[in-house]
Parts: sequence; C-alpha cells; structure tokens
Amino acid sequence: MVLWLWLVAAFFVFRSYAVQLNRQTVDLQRDRLSAGYRKTLDASFDRLTIWCTVQGRPLPETLENDVAAINNLVVDHVQFLFREQYGLSAGRHAVLAVQTKFRSLRGRLTVAWDSIRSWEQLAPISLRVPMPALVLQAMFTFAMLTGFTSVGKAARDWISFGVGLITCFDGLLRPGEWALLTAGKALMPSSRLARINGRGLLTIVNGKNRRVFGRIQIAMVDSPQVVSWLTWLCNGMEGHMRLLPGGAAAFRKYFKLTCEALELTSLKLTPASLRAGGATARFARGQELAQLKWWGRWASLATLEHYVQEAAALMVMMTLEDSTLDRLEKIVLSGTVFNDPPCRSWQFYFSRSHQRLPPRWMQIGSLKSSGRPKL
Repeated sequence: MVLWLWLVAAFFVFRSYAVQLNRQTVDLQRDRLSAGYRKTLDASFDRLTIWCTVQGRPLPETLENDVAAINNLVVDHVQFLFREQYGLSAGRHAVLAVQTKFRSLRGRLTVAWDSIRSWEQLAPISLRVPMPALVLQAMFTFAMLTGFTSVGKAARDWISFGVGLITCFDGLLRPGEWALLTAGKALMPSSRLARINGRGLLTIVNGKNRRVFGRIQIAMVDSPQVVSWLTWLCNGMEGHMRLLPGGAAAFRKYFKLTCEALELTSLKLTPASLRAGGATARFARGQELAQLKWWGRWASLATLEHYVQEAAALMVMMTLEDSTLDRLEKIVLSGTVFNDPPCRSWQFYFSRSHQRLPPRWMQIGSLKSSGRPKL
C-alpha cells in the first residue's frame, strides 16, 4: 500500500517538475558526494596532513598499503583532536576522509573507529528536546491568531508558519524540508486524480538523507487537522510557490518569536523539536517502529530506537509550572476555531503575488550543489 502511494505521488503529480540532466557536467565519482560534504572531508584531510607534517609523521598517502600503520596514524590524530577539544564530528570526519580518499581502506580502519566509539561514550548527551502536544497546539493557536489579525505579508507568513508547525509534527518533517516545500509537491485527498483517502503526501527533494532514500522522498500526514489546513493552503496556489516564503530562516524567526511570546524559552525548544515530538507522540500511541521508521525516513531501525528512547525520556523529565500549563490550556481552548480552516480561501486574507521563485536545485531533475544551500 505504501509503495503504491509513493508511485502515485511520484508519477501523477511531480513529473512536470523534472528537468533534463546535463550529463556533460556530471562526474559520477565526484558527485556521489555533495559539494558541501566533499568540502568538509577535504578540510579534515588537510588538517590531518598538516598535523602529520608538524609532528614529523609520515603522510597518509605513504601508508595506504600498510593498514596497521595508517590505523595507528589516524588513532593518534583522533587522540590529538580529542585532547585539543575538537568536536566529535571532527574525529568522525578525519576517519571518513581517509577512507574516502583511499577507497581500499574502507572497512579496514577498525582500530580508528574504536577510538571514535570510545569518544562517543564520553561525549555529553545532546538531544533535540521533543515538542509536547500541548505546547504545539498553543504555538499553532498563537501563530493563527497573529496571522488572521494581521494583513499583507505578516498574515501570509504567520499563517503559513502555523500550518508548518503542525505539518512538521505530524509528518516528521525537518524544518528545512517544510521551508522548501512547494504547492506542487503536496498531494491532498481533495485531488480528483489520485483519490487518496484521509492522507496527504509530500514530496521532499534533495533531503538530508538522500544518499539512503534517494533525491526524491515521500512524507505523509494523516491528522485531519493537518490535512484540512494543507488542503486549504495549497488550493489555488501555483505549483512552483513555496508554502512558507523566506525559507528556513523565516521558520526559525517565527519559531523564536512564538516561544518568546508564550514564555517557553526555558524549555529550550528548537524547530527540530517538532520532528522529535512527533516521533515520540506516534511511539506513545503505539505505532510500530518499522512503520515509524518509514514514516520519518530514518536510515536504520537501530538509529530510530535510540532516537525515540532518548526523546521519550526527555519528554518525561520536562516540567512546567502549573500557572504556565493553565495559560497554555486556555490558549489552546481559545483556538478551537482553528481546528478547521475558514470557509473563505487564503486569497481573501493575503496575496502571494510577490513571492520569489524557489532555487533551481529544488527541482526534481537537478543536482544539489551544496550540503547547506543559501535560501
């Protein structure tokens, strides 16, 4: 059933967005990694080379055929990074840079990876704080109240941001994925062609984990509230238009403003809390981990189990004053009018005539030139 839905979305809705790939400019070996990721690995390898020169150690390329020696070299370099208080990612990238540069060493740097695993055990736990459902609904209500009492650009952005909050939570989207989503990449049950029952399909192009799931991925939403609001927001929009103008920067801006207005800064929530909170809520409702893995597009079941267990533990430990909880509950109660979108279309409340076009790399047939594009 899931595969059928994916094929429907990919074939019927998004084929018009495909562009011709320029094969003359593609290097298959080079472009298996994004430009941003290549830059990160190159910087790590350069750091290793400089360290070898300063320490009087042999350069990595001279040890390619001596597995034991290059393992010892990388182990000592990782120890140096740890001692000098570099981040754990610097150690990982050092090992990855070596095995990417010398493909014959892939799977043979086991001693070096042992050092990384030891570092992971010593590193302080840093998790994304999950978004509680009550806080989500309070933030959604605030965004909608602000949007529908504003005019022009403010109305457009606040309402779009509010819909993005509940969509990221229900569909387990990363904030950047929502910020780049266009109307033509959202398939709602109102579609006369696909006739999907009770769910919405969202196509993610060039997502974070595209090396595992491909450059075109499908996310789903099934909350009646989310489906109805997305249907309302996409109805009548041109397919190339973003649902939230301004990209990820705009999403972070309105998220911060909302947390400050509701006095929620003590919870240390971030836009990434929506995905963590949505996964935790689905897990608590009894959704099978195998289904949750597909829903959230996690690469492995082991990663998901770790993610959900720690997010759920954080959720249990979260506390708020009774006065704050009372205030949030009153806000949510006052926002029941937003359980469904208004009868009038979004064109009555704001205009999208001045929105900028999305970048070319978002199109389905394009290659992403950087791991972190400017929006």
